[in-house]
Amino acid sequence: MRIKRPGVIWAALTGELWRLLLISTSVLMVVLAFAVAIKPLADGKLGLLDSLLFMVLALVPMLQYALPFSACFAATLAHHRMAQDNELVACYAGGVSHRALLAPAALSGLALAAAVGLISDQAIPRLLRRMSELVSDELPRLVASSIERGQALTLPSSDDNPRGRLLYAESMIPRPIDPAHGAFQHFALSNVLAVDRDPQGRTVREMAARFAFVWVSRDSDPELGPGVRLRVQLQDMVGGERDGVRTASDLSEFEYRIPSAFTDDPKYLSLAQMLATYRRPERLNTVDNHRRQLALALAEHRVLDSLRRSVLRDGSLSFRDSIGRSLTLRAAAIAPTRTGEGFEVLPPQPRPSEPAPQLEITLSQDGGRQRRSVAARGWLSTQRTIDGRAVTLTLTLADVAVLGAAATARSPEQTIPGLIVPDDPLPQLLTLNNDQLAALADATATPRAADASLRLAQTIDDARREILSKAHERAAVSLACFLMVLLGAIMGMRLRDALPLTVYLWAFFPALGSVLAISSGQRFTHGNGAVGLPALYGGVLALGALVWHQYARLARH
Repeated sequence: MRIKRPGVIWAALTGELWRLLLISTSVLMVVLAFAVAIKPLADGKLGLLDSLLFMVLALVPMLQYALPFSACFAATLAHHRMAQDNELVACYAGGVSHRALLAPAALSGLALAAAVGLISDQAIPRLLRRMSELVSDELPRLVASSIERGQALTLPSSDDNPRGRLLYAESMIPRPIDPAHGAFQHFALSNVLAVDRDPQGRTVREMAARFAFVWVSRDSDPELGPGVRLRVQLQDMVGGERDGVRTASDLSEFEYRIPSAFTDDPKYLSLAQMLATYRRPERLNTVDNHRRQLALALAEHRVLDSLRRSVLRDGSLSFRDSIGRSLTLRAAAIAPTRTGEGFEVLPPQPRPSEPAPQLEITLSQDGGRQRRSVAARGWLSTQRTIDGRAVTLTLTLADVAVLGAAATARSPEQTIPGLIVPDDPLPQLLTLNNDQLAALADATATPRAADASLRLAQTIDDARREILSKAHERAAVSLACFLMVLLGAIMGMRLRDALPLTVYLWAFFPALGSVLAISSGQRFTHGNGAVGLPALYGGVLALGALVWHQYARLARH
């Protein structure tokens, strides 16, 4: 007589399976969470208490990988123990079938697969983002602690500064955050000294400033991934180089990028957010950055046309800087540079008293005072403001002579940043969608706009392929979790005479191969689109075929 619903046996098997599952999952989660937190802790990005919080946040994301393998391990040991103790033989003799004995494992596998799917879709994206923000939010604390210890801040290296820029400061002053800006941190450094070094570590340039204002904003680069962008503005800057050349500027700005410890991709999104982002890819920072770059290229073209008309009409250009001063630049024409980035300002024909063509610059200061200077050459370059919503110009002058009553001060180069563009076209362009911007780029037919449009299209395609791959990866991992529990239970019942470790390895290696195949298939789908889905699900299908084969062998006996 066959027993179809052996309730006592199901309760015993289920209790043993879940007891082992909780123990193995807890141990594995703690080990994995510590492994994730050790690098930010060792790099000084997190304090002790923040590291503990970081580990707690990392526990749930680790479930996506810890839970399937722990469930496989628990199912293997629970069924293998019953097989070794001849409890399963007694069940067979009492009329309990193989399928009935596998029912607790199958139901547990379904529950765990649903849990993995729910966790990976809802909990993990939120916690991963919180972990990333926890590291980046510690930047002001790291700056303050370095200043208190009298240590220099080492800013990231660049092409012209391979050793990185050293920044010394006397104190750090927190400042309120303007909601209109994209920055999430804002502070000022007082009595700042910046030092640039050559590859051998020798000082090549020093800059002293009364204040350095720092804006910290989140950034995502398509090649470099997510990170934190620092916009540093030096006020009342005086600099000197190793060869004796000295420069001075009321305002001097530069940017640095610090990469994030985590990758900013659709794994931060739930399935509903993925579908919405697939329809509107500009929700991703990578796509939105390229969209803004295309808008900036189109705005630059319109600004060039506006400046050309102004020069032809008035013979001069008029601007205002970020602190309200007016600047008048007497010029003859505006032309694109050979590199295609920015514009060259051509000087007017020389007056009889002038030996060569010169640009004339008049800067109106507070109290109605004016400072006049002349320069041999000049260039205008465009850039976005910190909040990315407006275009500003940076005027670079070569061979500058400041005219005064007593003496004439000369400088080989002077930079005037933050010049406000009249009738800025960028805000209106940013309201357009991707297709409208691409159509304007085709109509404009400038090399920079065409390149920006191509990059935007490529980034959108890449983002949609990545969303497709991530969504199917989550589904495949959930299916694999169900099959791993079944495989562990079947192998535990079939290999009753083998050692427990040997039995588990028979289930572990196929399960590991399935997870690796899913990961490889996800990357292939990301790179090639829907044609990679068979490769992504191939590991799941292979694991399912193995489960069916092992069950058939078990059922024969």
